[in-house]
Amino acid sequence: MDNNYNFYKEIADSRISGWRAIDKNELFNLYIKNENNQYIREGYFAAILLKYWNLINSKRIMSCGYATYDDCYNWLVDSIYTALKERKWKDSSNKLFMDKKGPDKVVNKLMKTHLVTHFQVIKKDKRIANMNLESTDDMNEDFNFEVPDIDIDIENSDILPMIHTLCLKRDYLSAIVAHIVCFDSKELLGAENVVPECVAYIRESTESYLTHILADIYRSNVLKDDISKIKNMDNLSLKRGVQYSIYILSKAIGD
Repeated sequence: MDNNYNFYKEIADSRISGWRAIDKNELFNLYIKNENNQYIREGYFAAILLKYWNLINSKRIMSCGYATYDDCYNWLVDSIYTALKERKWKDSSNKLFMDKKGPDKVVNKLMKTHLVTHFQVIKKDKRIANMNLESTDDMNEDFNFEVPDIDIDIENSDILPMIHTLCLKRDYLSAIVAHIVCFDSKELLGAENVVPECVAYIRESTESYLTHILADIYRSNVLKDDISKIKNMDNLSLKRGVQYSIYILSKAIGD
């Protein structure tokens, strides 16, 4: 977790002057105000994430050992992304409209939803008894969250933190695919050949070059063996892996 924290602290400190003194709710509005400037936007995102950093440990404790630090970190990143995307406090049809603490309420509600969903999955998969859980359907109804049709939008997405997060999760294949789609082959977006072209890119790249992408650009501690496993995947497994990675990418940064 220290690597994650320091990564975002460096971004926030270098891009947003005095962010520590700014109210967390105001940081959301400043993010929206500056969302057309990727450099500044990513700074505000980092600042917001740091303001809520304590939720990672608090939710881990509340999980009674059933969620890891990485689980809770990923919940937080997703909650902030969702809050910024939905921005319910700016929706005149939502009960949070014009609520000065709207962003904070949304993030905390989403984190609670993540925790409950995690318990429900455990209860289903491991049949853990006596967990009296609140319905996630009831939670989501409060803010009218919907799952929209998603198209990838590079210009309005926080690509750097997203790929860095994939690396921290050791999902190196998805990180490589995200890099290819977002930076090396933008023309692939929406094209039918996106999967085979990503497969070809990986097949044709050397292990050292793929390692360079993750280690030098995204500061990952990726090992040669990690890349070798990707390079040695059979064609069907690699194709399926790329397809799933594209799905993850569209869910993470789509509108």
